[in-house]
Amino acid sequence: MFERIQDLITFTANKEGIKRQLDAALICSIAREVIESDYPKLSDYSTVRFFKNNTLYIGTKNSIVSQEFLYKQAEIIDLINQRLDSNPIQKLSLTLNRNSLD
Repeated sequence: MFERIQDLITFTANKEGIKRQLDAALICSIAREVIESDYPKLSDYSTVRFFKNNTLYIGTKNSIVSQEFLYKQAEIIDLINQRLDSNPIQKLSLTLNRNSLD
């Protein structure tokens, strides 16, 4: 008779065709948390943009931050995927945004 709310949300998301968008939003949220907690200096100069096709897109304020992300890419991906209990992120894509990270 009673169903778990998570099951209802999953069913409705599948029915309405928005499950991928909800999953992407969750991945971005967890990625932000991981970067803020484990890499606070990188967090100050970057922002998680979006997730698509197993790639997490991140905007950075300068090329030094981009290089640091590339250097730590495997470690960052592993930490995020561990929090998700799956491996949706296969790579990072970095974009240089000198003017703003909003």
